[in-house]
Amino acid sequence: MSKDKKKEERIEDAANHEESDSRQQKAKPRGTFRRLLLGGRKEDLQALDALAVESVESPARAVWNDFKARKSALLGIFGIVFMILLCFVGPYIWPVDILEQDPTMKNKKPGFYYLNIPSEVKNDALALSMGNNFGAGVSGDGELYLWGELSDSFKDIPELEAGEKWAAVACGNSHLIALTDKNNVYSWGDKLHGLPAVPEMEGTPIKVYAGRWVNSVITDMGKVYYWGAVLNWQLNPIRYSMPPGQPGTVVDQALARQTAILLLENGDPVVLDRTRDNIYGETPEHLLGRTVDVAATDQTVFALTDDGRVFGWGRNEHGLINVPEDIQGSVVQISAGTKHISALLEDGTVETWGENKYGQTDSPSRSDIKSIKASYHNTLYITEDDEGGGYGLSGYLMGTDENGRDIFRRLIYGGRVSLTVGAVAVIISAVIGILVGGLAGYFGGWVDMFLMRAAEVVNAIPFLPLAMILSALVHNKVDETGRIYMIMVILGILSWPPLSRLIRGQILAVREQEYVTAAKSLGIKERGIIFRHILPNVMNVILVSVTLSFATSILTESSLSFLGFGVTLPTPTWGNMVFAASNSRVVGEFWWRWFFPSLALAISTLSINMIGDALRDAVDPKTASR
Repeated sequence: MSKDKKKEERIEDAANHEESDSRQQKAKPRGTFRRLLLGGRKEDLQALDALAVESVESPARAVWNDFKARKSALLGIFGIVFMILLCFVGPYIWPVDILEQDPTMKNKKPGFYYLNIPSEVKNDALALSMGNNFGAGVSGDGELYLWGELSDSFKDIPELEAGEKWAAVACGNSHLIALTDKNNVYSWGDKLHGLPAVPEMEGTPIKVYAGRWVNSVITDMGKVYYWGAVLNWQLNPIRYSMPPGQPGTVVDQALARQTAILLLENGDPVVLDRTRDNIYGETPEHLLGRTVDVAATDQTVFALTDDGRVFGWGRNEHGLINVPEDIQGSVVQISAGTKHISALLEDGTVETWGENKYGQTDSPSRSDIKSIKASYHNTLYITEDDEGGGYGLSGYLMGTDENGRDIFRRLIYGGRVSLTVGAVAVIISAVIGILVGGLAGYFGGWVDMFLMRAAEVVNAIPFLPLAMILSALVHNKVDETGRIYMIMVILGILSWPPLSRLIRGQILAVREQEYVTAAKSLGIKERGIIFRHILPNVMNVILVSVTLSFATSILTESSLSFLGFGVTLPTPTWGNMVFAASNSRVVGEFWWRWFFPSLALAISTLSINMIGDALRDAVDPKTASR
């Protein structure tokens, strides 16, 4: 029995040994390079104590573990990654036209409240209208309600006579005009151009209209009256005389930026075009006598014929003239804003086309709409159950600037310019600094003397005065792209001396160590010793310096743009956006114009500095104690 037992034990030992060999073959040891970079295997490290782990952990992993253990480093990484994604991916999500301007939307406050229709009107709407950043509506019981960004002049609603109710309302750029059920007309809001002064009219007012600093009324006698900034329209003041050969009374109209299109009782559309280039030309003959509704954007006019078809002429911006074919023949009403047009169909749905920068074409998915009213960047509607609603521009995340441009869109576009300038400048300075510092530290002697004196000369050149002089000299000779390239190169060429001195000092400290002597004895070329053996051992210090220089370059570019000698408007950068808001009135009244660009600049530079400080402390723990 003892022999059989010993035999079984030998067989079991052999099986265990074979299984152990199999595990060892599967768990092949890491190569020398991987152990140097990543340290030992996790399974092996778990079996060692803390002191043993420290002895086999690679320098790179030790720095990384120390770096990621610092909350400031993680916060900095999150901040700069967020800004990079926002500035480089954001323009594809929120495109911006740097040349676009909209004077009607200048200096609008941040917030999304343009479509906050009061519940009294939202649940029982009789009439709705939208201005540039405010709206007005008449409820079923004849009460008038306002919403949006309202100044004190808007809130001073006229008092009506006993038993009198509001019947219709129209909103302009910064004013509104309303009609009561007793055919009285009131206008209030902006007092420019005499807008609140309603003139005497022949006949009884039946319809009211508001444009950009212009009011208009149509009477029951077919007369049209205009007052306000009519010279901007190049119209006759107060009353427009019909052109020769255009008899008939006016029953409806649509106001555009520089003109209006009238609808006569006989079904003819008449464009009051007094522009120099006459962009509208002659009215298409097939519309004469057949038009039942009219609409107008800034530079395009439209007519709806009695067979439910829509036709447009003028300038075809944003494809406005390209009416969708699937709606032709079923349209019952049209209404247009600044750069979009909406059409109400027979089945109660709405189709909108044109610009969609602010969701103007995002028509609601409902089929019970009975009337629509488009203006500026919105479309309002009333359903069969008298419910009111709207879609389009609801506000601006960061407000607008003095030219009506969306600050958020310009901020992310300008951030791409600022971050790119800083990154390219750092790359240029790093290449020069590493090359000069490496050669000076390794060879020493006259090479070191010459290169360091050259670095001192370059370091003595003041950047801002030099950039200002060059900018003044080439102001009219270089386009905006060339100016950006020039700033990148100047920043890079003048900012390398500190890095070169740092690298020189590090190489002086390590060039006499054993691995450098061993490399020399093996006959390795000096170029290989410097850039393949010495530099990798001081790379951590280089990363810290480059990281901190990145933040400095961004600040320098912003300072130059702020002073007016860097990237110039309309191309946005964080610096020139702050510069555009550098007067006391803007600082006090329009705080959002300087606050958000300054905040973006602060987040980026602080995030980069936190990363740099954490890297420095991780590379040299002694600095943290100091």
